[in-house]
Amino acid sequence: MKTRLALFISLVLCCLSSTGTGALTANVTTNGWTQVNRSGFGSVDNASISTLREINQHLYAGVENQKDGAQIWRMDKNDNWTAVMEDGFGEDYNVAVFDLVQFKGKIYAGTFGGEIWRSQNGSTWNRVVTGGFGHSHNKAILEFLVFKDMLYCGTGTIPDPFGGEIFRTATGDAGAWEQIANYGIDENPDNDGVFSFVEYNDYMYVSTYNEATGTEVWRTPDGNSGEQSNADGFGDPLNVSAFLEPFNGFLYAGTNYFAEGTGAGAELWRCTHCNNPGNWKKVPIQKGFGDPNNRSIVPLSGPDGMLYALVDNRVSGMQVWVSKDGVNFSQISQGGFGDSGNIYPFHNAKRFYRNFLYTGTGNLTTGGQVWKRAFLTQLPFIPK
Repeated sequence: MKTRLALFISLVLCCLSSTGTGALTANVTTNGWTQVNRSGFGSVDNASISTLREINQHLYAGVENQKDGAQIWRMDKNDNWTAVMEDGFGEDYNVAVFDLVQFKGKIYAGTFGGEIWRSQNGSTWNRVVTGGFGHSHNKAILEFLVFKDMLYCGTGTIPDPFGGEIFRTATGDAGAWEQIANYGIDENPDNDGVFSFVEYNDYMYVSTYNEATGTEVWRTPDGNSGEQSNADGFGDPLNVSAFLEPFNGFLYAGTNYFAEGTGAGAELWRCTHCNNPGNWKKVPIQKGFGDPNNRSIVPLSGPDGMLYALVDNRVSGMQVWVSKDGVNFSQISQGGFGDSGNIYPFHNAKRFYRNFLYTGTGNLTTGGQVWKRAFLTQLPFIPK
């Protein structure tokens, strides 16, 4: 029997385990990358940066803390950080903030804890969704997307026999959310989480975490009806989740490959007309960029015309790769930015802000870190 709690947390929450004091620029620089927070914002219990979002010209960071509860930090123009929410909104079961979004003038935060909180100013928060929308199996609000003037979100579920769900709202108010996809989309309980929401060619696309038959990508033009876009797991059930990103006319999907050893490594797929599985083509790169320990690829389209790929590596540390054409990639970071303990990026912990690429890490030893690099203006770093 699958232990969905362990699997879901390890692959989505990543299973890392307070309050920080001030956090100034760390003044750690390596190969063009600079750390811009004190590790863990001063506490090792702040094990990972779970999301980064630009809202009202500020960069916000959601933090995972399984001891005292999630936190949210806000950065000013001088890279100084201030905590604007601590202790899981007063509920220690809210152990992570998975996503933040602005919708109709208000900021929304989704938690591992099954709640949604909102704020007018980013400092004072009120709860609008509790108890996983009244479904106790909805343990996490994984991701938001504003699509055609509606706010959508996906959930992660524990335990069997339920699957992730999708909800939406026109106002964001408490009691004003409607469920549009239940129990794993198409009533597939193996779709434990619904996340990676993107808009592409006037459709909303989402992906699922599915450890049984592999990730599914679904699309809808209006939120009322939908269809599956890919073959389960892109033909391999070990591709258990996918991270979606439009780039240069294509929709890309980087996978999380749930295996180790020979033949392992994440994959990258893309399509232009994504209405059936046959239209998805595998990008001709080596699995895991040639390293079987590179277990996931999170693509990110840059305003500089580049496609970035953030890579999860639990051995030598996370990596960042870049491509101009979406096919030929070069590595532009050391493993873990010089610290092999920086093992992964949450898929929402990446953002372009003020001409820099920012990414957050998970680090059990020091606490989560935030790193930045200016847009690519020189030849990429190639590790020896």
